Amino acid sequence: MQTDSSSGAVIFPFLRFVVAHLFESIALAIALIGTFAYALGMAFYDGWSEMAGIPVSYFQYSTYEIVRKGIGVPEPWLYTAFFSVFVLAYIFFINAWETWSRQRKITKGRMDTAQAAKTERRSAAFTQRHKLPSNSQWRALGRRGTMAVTPLKAKTAKQLRRRALVLDLVRAFMPVFFFCACVLIYKAFFTFAVSPAVIEGRKSYLQLYIAVAGKLPPNLTQLRPSNDYFLELGCLGVSKLKNYIAIDIPSNIKQEPRSGYIIEASGNNFVLLTTNGIKIKSYGDSGYELAESPNRPLAPMMKSCSSNAS
Repeated sequence: MQTDSSSGAVIFPFLRFVVAHLFESIALAIALIGTFAYALGMAFYDGWSEMAGIPVSYFQYSTYEIVRKGIGVPEPWLYTAFFSVFVLAYIFFINAWETWSRQRKITKGRMDTAQAAKTERRSAAFTQRHKLPSNSQWRALGRRGTMAVTPLKAKTAKQLRRRALVLDLVRAFMPVFFFCACVLIYKAFFTFAVSPAVIEGRKSYLQLYIAVAGKLPPNLTQLRPSNDYFLELGCLGVSKLKNYIAIDIPSNIKQEPRSGYIIEASGNNFVLLTTNGIKIKSYGDSGYELAESPNRPLAPMMKSCSSNAS
């Protein structure tokens, strides 16, 4: 016997599945989120390395760094949350609509049977009412409401042939549908997940470069951003510089900057950002010592951003 407490599970069977397989669902969610974050992190570093002109294979990122960076890219997660809510809402309303339509048909059929029985009972003698066809159909329906059982109707030969034809068509077009679905998922993944992460990586590098050097990288001199957007990128980079350490750079050339920021490192190789641009410093296998510099270089036009942030 089915009670009313299970009506929510009937309307939303996905929730019943999650509750019945709670630990498996949690493990699957962690695996999917971790894989998605890893893909976003790699896309971020691809964009960063592309903008810096350094091969991404030059750096050795740990899995933790990649996943943590992927979690910090907000736009793909917003798209994913919106899509998940849309899918769950669609499944809920489809199941609710099917349940309501089925119950409405059952209720309408019972009301029609009851009305026919009522009409016949008025024109028949009291002792003959139990023999009326409509009254017999009404009594044969059994329990009412949520306790009712819908009788199965035998399908005709025409209906069976039509159903077999539909199944054959579905089997024939299933490979095409599966291929189109894979292509659509692939395009959606790159459009709403990978591309925003790559763009975020490019912007992160540009923000730091403009904040310190006060100009575009040499490989982007053909771009002509507006002054407002240029200053906006630089000011965002100034706010991020607090996460980087500045070190003294030994040099015998007077024109060379004496300090710079370590914005990336791999083994004994360091990517330094100075007022002149990027400088890659390699210490080889010999011992080395890096001293923190009190001088934190900044582009002259970004001094106002620093004063406003403070």
